[in-house]
Amino acid sequence: MGDSFKARDISLKAQKKLLSKMSNKTIAKNFIDGNLASVLDNLYSLFKGYLRNKFNTIVKTVISFYEVAFTFDKVFLTKISNDCRDLLKQLVGNHLTDKSLGRIDHVLDAFTDPAFMEEMFRPETPHRPILQKIIEDMSKAFDEGGI
Repeated sequence: MGDSFKARDISLKAQKKLLSKMSNKTIAKNFIDGNLASVLDNLYSLFKGYLRNKFNTIVKTVISFYEVAFTFDKVFLTKISNDCRDLLKQLVGNHLTDKSLGRIDHVLDAFTDPAFMEEMFRPETPHRPILQKIIEDMSKAFDEGGI
């Protein structure tokens, strides 16, 4: 064997490989006691519920802005959308790659673009028919508990 062989390096590589294969919820439960697992599960549920409430607020706001002429508030809609973005990224940040997190930003940047929002909520917009279909689908999903 050459001088470059080091047992420590091989050991570290083996440990990393083993840990990467073991990183799932079942294995994690072996290292976390019942109380800590319960705390983490409840925190996750709390955070997820809070995110759902924020999203519901966005849906209700968009529906209201569509249904009631001249109520559109760009600053408010941008703020609650960005709050929801931040919560979503905190919730999924450890589970997604930077590229996937960038996709979240890309989509929400498009929806919160001031020119786009102003065009969509302008009463005489040519996009009103398709926006009406979106609003109807959102209302139906909200009423049926899908949102």
